[in-house]
Amino acid sequence: MCGFFAQVPFKNTKSFSKKKFLQSSKLISHRGPDDKKYFFNKRINLCFYRLSIIDQSSRASQPMVSFSGDKVIVFNGEIYNANKLRDKLKGYSFKSDSDTEVLLNLYHKYGEKCLQYLEGMFSFLIYNRSDNSCFISRDRFGIKPLFYRKEKNQILISSEIKPILNYSDTNKFNKNAFLEFLTRQKMDHQQVTFFKDIKSLDKSHYAIIKNNNIYKFKYWSIIKSEDTKSKNFENDYLELLKDSINNHLISDRKIGLLFSGGTDSIALAIMMKKNFSKKFVNYTYDFENNSFGDGNISREVSRQLNIQNKLVLVKPNDIMKDFNNMCLRLESPFTSIRLFGHHMCLKRMKKDSVAVVLEGSGGDEILGGYEYNIIHSYLDQIKKKSDINIFINSLLNRSPNKFYNYIETIRDQFNTLKNCHPFLNKKYFQKKFLSLVISTESRDGENKKKLNFLQKSQLVDIDYINLPRSLKYSDRLSMSCGIENRVPYLDKELSSFCFNLENQYKIKNGIERFISKKATSKLIKQNFFQNEKKAITDPQSLWLKTYLKEFIFDNLNSKDFKEYPVLNSEKFIKVFTEFTKKKEASSFDIFMNFSAFMFYKNFKNNFNITF
Repeated sequence: MCGFFAQVPFKNTKSFSKKKFLQSSKLISHRGPDDKKYFFNKRINLCFYRLSIIDQSSRASQPMVSFSGDKVIVFNGEIYNANKLRDKLKGYSFKSDSDTEVLLNLYHKYGEKCLQYLEGMFSFLIYNRSDNSCFISRDRFGIKPLFYRKEKNQILISSEIKPILNYSDTNKFNKNAFLEFLTRQKMDHQQVTFFKDIKSLDKSHYAIIKNNNIYKFKYWSIIKSEDTKSKNFENDYLELLKDSINNHLISDRKIGLLFSGGTDSIALAIMMKKNFSKKFVNYTYDFENNSFGDGNISREVSRQLNIQNKLVLVKPNDIMKDFNNMCLRLESPFTSIRLFGHHMCLKRMKKDSVAVVLEGSGGDEILGGYEYNIIHSYLDQIKKKSDINIFINSLLNRSPNKFYNYIETIRDQFNTLKNCHPFLNKKYFQKKFLSLVISTESRDGENKKKLNFLQKSQLVDIDYINLPRSLKYSDRLSMSCGIENRVPYLDKELSSFCFNLENQYKIKNGIERFISKKATSKLIKQNFFQNEKKAITDPQSLWLKTYLKEFIFDNLNSKDFKEYPVLNSEKFIKVFTEFTKKKEASSFDIFMNFSAFMFYKNFKNNFNITF
């Protein structure tokens, strides 16, 4: 797990500031605390910061030159099947035990077709000296980031955005990205970033950079033409999960588990304990005086499993102290104070010399684990007119407000939270900002007619809302601590198996993630069949009204906020004041708008970015 920064000058471009390039590259030094190395020539300049997980020797250093001398690679991530792939490379020489060298030789043999053989998470750049071209790629779910910017005389490529901002002369915010996030919850989807002209290479894509142009191609889709077929779905699910976890435990460094006490993290803990020869520790965060958080259940479950659990408590002052750095760390707004707990857990792991952490992200998305997924599964049961009663009866025991929210969710999933609660409040936005027009999006030729309602609902989360931002948070928070984050539920075979299951294995009798709960209940001999998903319990709403209120008001009364072009400052302050006086009120839109402003302020002031 590492970070790299590259500058590809156009032909006959003479201006290159080595000093500025090195200064810019230092902004990702946290991604690779173990080593740094450079490669310079007239057609490409590379900087690499290394976090060594497999083969910690200097033989595995990057940038790495191929045995033939005509290719150079910088690679961020892990190839879990690297040892198996060596069998396909008989006749190739190896100087190291690293997966980087396997990837380089695999590309030498198969070209861009090497991607179909890779199991893992990755973003990489391979420079071909023979024709001065670059091959860049990103893993199937976008677990590892890759950004680029094409300018008049160069192309910049980086594992994070800050080096690109620092090296470029002029930078602007992407207004549409603000609009899509604040009104539609979209973040880091497809090519979009919060900075104009800086693009993200979309997940499951590769690109060839040649003759000053960038040619992009898609190489994988989670969608299969047919539903998953199996004789024993439960056993197959467990075997795929076991195989994925075993692959994700390959490491020469200490491993830990981010543990919430939920179904997915319990399954990870059980299988890690059963199949991992070394002892590991569960790490959990909670909030001070938060009796309904993850801390109590995590301690109890860890005790039952006989696994040591370390609990990190977040205090209001921790949030106030770290808010500005969190914005710079993430390079975007964010949606919850829970990220401060996540980050504090990782800092504790770093103190304990943990270099690799597993977590359960992705389990909900591949199996339809949210409340609005349930509504769409009901729609799939309607095959003829008489089936409409099934849908209506399933909703009759809901309150009128809940019933209405369900209908709104069917109408537009982007405008509701996971529990189908609407979040958008347009009255405090600047009218000029709301007048922006967002271009129509499409999914690279994927045939939506193959998908049922539930799968379409899942893809909203996989492509646009929950999964992109969850993976983005995990990468930036872990790498800021020099720790590699791994997500076993997003294994290629496991995720494809789950997504293409028939609905009855995902949601049954209103119980979401049915096959996962059934399998986990079998593993721990405990009932996980809750009718409703346990709500995320944090004190965000309470703390915004109490401990953090003065901190927020101080920022809302600043000169920067008055000049902020997104919100009407007077109206938003009024809305926040009213919010602080209500006993029960959702804090989602309040927090996401406040974090968007703080993100804007920090990048405007640190990188001189205009709106």
